[in-house]
Amino acid sequence: MIEFLKDNAQKILGLVVVIAFSVYFIFNIESFKPLLSVKPLYLFLVAICYALIVFTNGLFIKYVIEPFKKNISVQEATRVSLLSSIGNFFASSGAGLGFRAVYLKKKHNLRYQDYMATVYGNYLLIFICNSVIALLGLLFVKRKDGPVYLTLALLFLSLLVVSIALCFVKVPAAKKKPKQLIHRVFYVLHEMTTGWNRIVRNSRLLMHLCLVIIIQIMLSFCVAWLELRALSIRIGWAEIMLLSILGSMSIFVSITPANIGVKELIFIFTATTIGLTTPDILSVSIIDRGVLFSTLVILWIFFGRNKEYKNV
Repeated sequence: MIEFLKDNAQKILGLVVVIAFSVYFIFNIESFKPLLSVKPLYLFLVAICYALIVFTNGLFIKYVIEPFKKNISVQEATRVSLLSSIGNFFASSGAGLGFRAVYLKKKHNLRYQDYMATVYGNYLLIFICNSVIALLGLLFVKRKDGPVYLTLALLFLSLLVVSIALCFVKVPAAKKKPKQLIHRVFYVLHEMTTGWNRIVRNSRLLMHLCLVIIIQIMLSFCVAWLELRALSIRIGWAEIMLLSILGSMSIFVSITPANIGVKELIFIFTATTIGLTTPDILSVSIIDRGVLFSTLVILWIFFGRNKEYKNV
């Protein structure tokens, strides 16, 4: 029984969250009536934005492995991004990362250490860009008081400072062969930071990566704005920006399939700052999950199926 719970902890937690939200939905069904009047045009535009996010993720994958002398086509990178997104939707965020690591190793002989360097760089750039924009949004939100606002400000400021500091960290190479655990850890960290330095030395590449991330932030903002408009919910641009940033960053604490429950809890915790009620948040969540699922299925049908992925 214990082994079963350990092996299926994420699925069980996801099921518990779904049941809890379903009970809340049933007992507060009047608050969800706006879902019945959602305009299909908004849903279609959200789907387009999600498709573009998959495409830009593919561009990031293509660009970030170039310093390691690995070149893949935009089409192949987009497929890898799509399959990673599908893995993240039906499992935790680690599923997508794991698939990319195995695929790039098998198909392009990208070392796992080099792959971890790309992930390290990806996270640092995402944290820096998102933290800057989140702090900018916090300056313009209507409610600038209370413990939630202070928590968000300290969180994003700390994340920004730590991320910038990590950009300059260099781990020296281990003098001994990496046999013991501590030596292996330092060896991996050395390889990661060395790989990151290879990325940042190319200013043109770094500019491309930052541009891709900024485009993704803009697309996430559009997704949030369109979903709120679909429900006739009006909040300020700063609140929408903060909402989209929190949604994007929540994937880093994903412990359930499709990140279900985690994103909603973060939104509910910050509701006083972003200006949404619990029914608003859950209504947006229903639209968001439904459109994302449909988009991934359609993209998989038309672009994802390929024999080269069967043996990965």
